[in-house]
Amino acid sequence: MAASPPNKIAMSKALGAAFLNHQVEQLEKSVVTRQPQRRREAPKTPERQNDRKSPTVRSSLNPSPRQNRVMTKKDADIVVVDASVLVHALEQMRKWCCNGREEIVIVPLEVLNTLDLLKHGSTALAQRAREASRLLEAQVGANPRIRVQHDGSYVPWDHITFACPGDDIEASPEWLRRTICSARWEHEHGAETLKTGNPLEVVIATCSTSAPPSLSAERASGTLVASWAKRASIKVCEIKAGQLEHARRVSGEHMQSKRHSIIEDKPEPKKRDPRPRNKYNATHGHSRQERSLVERPLPAVEPTKVIRVLARGEMLPP
Repeated sequence: MAASPPNKIAMSKALGAAFLNHQVEQLEKSVVTRQPQRRREAPKTPERQNDRKSPTVRSSLNPSPRQNRVMTKKDADIVVVDASVLVHALEQMRKWCCNGREEIVIVPLEVLNTLDLLKHGSTALAQRAREASRLLEAQVGANPRIRVQHDGSYVPWDHITFACPGDDIEASPEWLRRTICSARWEHEHGAETLKTGNPLEVVIATCSTSAPPSLSAERASGTLVASWAKRASIKVCEIKAGQLEHARRVSGEHMQSKRHSIIEDKPEPKKRDPRPRNKYNATHGHSRQERSLVERPLPAVEPTKVIRVLARGEMLPP
């Protein structure tokens, strides 16, 4: 006997509920079995990422104590910088300006005068002088360790005792005297300025280079300043010219010599004929003298008239 329609509806609802319960149980079992696998694989991901990191990246993030000592190692307590360092070794000046350094850099007033004298023109030396002036303008006032010499911070030239006295002491140039007098003042009174109470190491930084035959360029060579500083019992800190400045100097000298060679090899311009040219004559081979002109007819010459002087009382004929 067939089941009635209400029984069929109740049976279908029961089968549907049983099927849904079965699906829920299957999903719960699959979730439970997958979770432990994810937990076991999770720690492997950061380990692989750490293995991929290069040692250079680790060293940059966490520098070693040895690198820190090299970066913070100071050359001296007070450094009196010469114009030769600013012109030929500007990278060293940038190094002293960086954060973390401890040197007090003193720029003598005569060094500023030298930069003002050298920065005019289009030569490689003038370009380096202008670059040094821009660096000082940006650092002086903003960086407390970069200072300019005060007006009264110098020792008179006559009060300095030199190791080898001679006649050349009086013949020394004025710019050299002012630089040495400024460095000597820092050597004697540097501890009073910083007020540390401990003896300080004061040096004058120079960069000895071959000076070209020019009085203004000699002020940036550094050779004279180094020799006179040693005679004045001032410790000298020799700075090597940077690779960038050396490359610029070599390229500038090469371009200058190349420019001179081009000027010497250039042929002299031909002298131009000031007389105007006639295209028609040049084409047909006629010169200026052979050119035919339109002859104008001569003006008609009237016949000469006879002038007769009348006597007194004489009448002209009608």
